[in-house]
Amino acid sequence: MEKRPKQTQGQIKTRLRLKELFENDTFRRELEAILSIKNGEKRNKKMWKFAEKYSLEYEQGSPLLDLVMGINPKLDEQIGHELDVCQLFDEVDEYLNYNFPIDFDIPPSRSPRRRAQLIAFPIHLGISTKATKRDVLDYVNKRWDYIRYELDGYEENPKGIRRRRKQERNEFIWKNKDLPAIELANKVNEKFQNESLTYADINTIKSYLKKRRSKLN
Repeated sequence: MEKRPKQTQGQIKTRLRLKELFENDTFRRELEAILSIKNGEKRNKKMWKFAEKYSLEYEQGSPLLDLVMGINPKLDEQIGHELDVCQLFDEVDEYLNYNFPIDFDIPPSRSPRRRAQLIAFPIHLGISTKATKRDVLDYVNKRWDYIRYELDGYEENPKGIRRRRKQERNEFIWKNKDLPAIELANKVNEKFQNESLTYADINTIKSYLKKRRSKLN
């Protein structure tokens, strides 16, 4: 059986915070008041403000959206790498991938300065205001293999080959997203040379792809 990745301090901290928050009466009353708003546009704007107030993600797959949809978030389970005070972002794939156009006020691909910056620093580490120095160091230490894997792809060819290969891989993962993560990881590693994904990597990629598609809808 594949070894389960180590929990980070940030994951433990985040789950504890969410449990306390979701059980808080004031939080629940505020959420119920917003959900009672009949105007969909107004309700959605209030929800985004609510998410900002409590520093919560409000996107597909997030615990807050699950709660809004009547799904009890499974906070006792380790969900990929995303439920943490730190998150890893592939900014080149996010902003320069023409196969997944996202509407920006100023598309980064049209700004030479921004484009050069993204090419030079393709992988970004997002750090929550809830994070401590120890949380960040713990995250980097326990997730370095995955971070290094992402960086190595751009070392091969920073200007495009990786994006095409990665796009094909991600399309394959999305097409087979209902398979168990361990089984899907084995299929990906068999189909795509030089891939060595674990089930945790598969869960992270699936979560990322859900967010990408939710932004396009």
